[in-house]
Amino acid sequence: MRQTAFRILLSAGIAMNIVVLLFRFPLSAMLREIVFRKDERSIFLATGIDKLLSRIAPDGDIFLKFEGFRSEGGHGWGAPEDAASIIYFRAAYFMYPRRVHLGSGEMKIVRGAEFLGSTFEPDEKWLMANDVSGVLVLRRSPSGEISWDYAKTPAREDAR
Repeated sequence: MRQTAFRILLSAGIAMNIVVLLFRFPLSAMLREIVFRKDERSIFLATGIDKLLSRIAPDGDIFLKFEGFRSEGGHGWGAPEDAASIIYFRAAYFMYPRRVHLGSGEMKIVRGAEFLGSTFEPDEKWLMANDVSGVLVLRRSPSGEISWDYAKTPAREDAR
């Protein structure tokens, strides 16, 4: 009987500590915002790219370009490079099985920001050969605001 009471008390104490820890740290604050307050600002880079891609509705692969996402300090929590990485990986997830191109195809992306140094500019022939339906350019202003432009490839526009 004593052992059972001790186990119940110990389990309740552990559960209480877990609840306190969950509501004390940034992850828990983000979960509270999303789940309870329905505020998606903390996950905007994921939800925003989903909404953008749904809006432009590409009917083929896309070529993604980033402008203004390189910082002097490089990688680090909250750096522009990290935002570009999140956007790229989210776009790739959303577009699957279609592809998100960032360069000529020879680039290996491991960390998610290697493409920021790419100088590759696809021409119409390359876009057509790779079934690219449009070019999405994401621009980051010095103040951190992100804007975008989407242009269908000329061959796709002519087909419609």
